[in-house]
Amino acid sequence: MMSSSTETDKFPFSAEFGEDGRILNEGQSKFRRYTSTELEEAVEAARVEAIQSVEAETQRRLAASAEAMLAQLEPVLPHAVELATRLRREAAELALNLARQISGVALAQFPKEAVEASLKASTELLPQKVTLILKVAPELEPELGPLLDQMKSAQLDLQVEADPSAVPGAWSVSWDKGGLSHDPAELAEQLADIVQQYLVQPINPQGDLFTQVA
Repeated sequence: MMSSSTETDKFPFSAEFGEDGRILNEGQSKFRRYTSTELEEAVEAARVEAIQSVEAETQRRLAASAEAMLAQLEPVLPHAVELATRLRREAAELALNLARQISGVALAQFPKEAVEASLKASTELLPQKVTLILKVAPELEPELGPLLDQMKSAQLDLQVEADPSAVPGAWSVSWDKGGLSHDPAELAEQLADIVQQYLVQPINPQGDLFTQVA
């Protein structure tokens, strides 16, 4: 029996060879073993990175959509603002006219009650004997006479005076140290001022909403 004197070289199990027999990797490197904690951390890091990537892409698409929408709306925004301004002015003017009509009707229907309430409020502020002078439009003077007679007392003297300059529904109560008054014309003026302040406030174009998103 023939015996071979050729000795074979021993290579590690992990060695790598090329097609021509050359050694590509002697396989001496050691493999790292990962713990379960390290694996969980690696998985979590990959998950967070994926979520951030998705969120960034979503924000980019939203911004692109907002820009496209703004480009479509921008030409019509001036017309929309003009329409909103006109509608708001018409609504405010309508409210002002209604307020004037309602206040006028209320004062025409209930002047006696308003005057009586004012007189009672005046007497509560004046504990000693005083003289109250009620000034009204001439057409109201005859109607208020019986009312004043009922309210007179030992501590209170009521006098009525016709004021030709008073507008219908206007009245005032005065004494030596003060007074109360009501004028529907002043009320209408105050209402007009409130409405005017409302009308001069600028309308924020709705396009700003889209520019903020973009």
